[in-house]
Amino acid sequence: MPPATLARGQGALVAVFAAVIVLAGCRRTAPACSAPAVVELRDGQGVLLESLVALVPTQPGRWDRCDPQNHPAGSLVRDGASSTITDRAGRVVFHQHRSGPGDVELDNASGPRLRLHADPGELRVLLPDGLPLGSITTEGSEVTIRDRAGQVVGRVETQARGAVVLDAGGSSHRAVSPAASPADRASAGLLGIPGLSNEERAALYLLWSR
Repeated sequence: MPPATLARGQGALVAVFAAVIVLAGCRRTAPACSAPAVVELRDGQGVLLESLVALVPTQPGRWDRCDPQNHPAGSLVRDGASSTITDRAGRVVFHQHRSGPGDVELDNASGPRLRLHADPGELRVLLPDGLPLGSITTEGSEVTIRDRAGQVVGRVETQARGAVVLDAGGSSHRAVSPAASPADRASAGLLGIPGLSNEERAALYLLWSR
């Protein structure tokens, strides 16, 4: 075979191998928000607000936060006893770490923001200095949301595969799915805690429920 022909053949073979490698790489790395959702957050009318998509097994311990158009809206990353949740721009909304049995501390970009304390039948949301913001109490199948004074401000009810967060007057504000267990419904109660922004409530729910 003439040298020129051999060189062309070798060049074509290299191009084929390069294409195979590129295609294999594409198959190994799935686009963000392309997998089925493991959690969906909706408003009181059932409109999708956000979903959480797992990247297992390619990236265990990492989830994509996805907007209603299936575009990346942040991430949730768990590393041992700590977890971090970010927004669309990659800014830290909360960094969560355990400080003792039943105790979790949450920091934002400015420093300490919240504490969670779990007792049997009650999950309390506190400010860093220990002052209460509210709590979720569970008694049998009933999940109740209370303000800092212990007054009932809402409840969580089962609906189809999920749970709906109602205010004291019975109006729906948020819904999540799935929420099959009492622990899932108690976590959903975090979406009704007074004194937090909707972004903080969503991040708090996603962190605690994972």
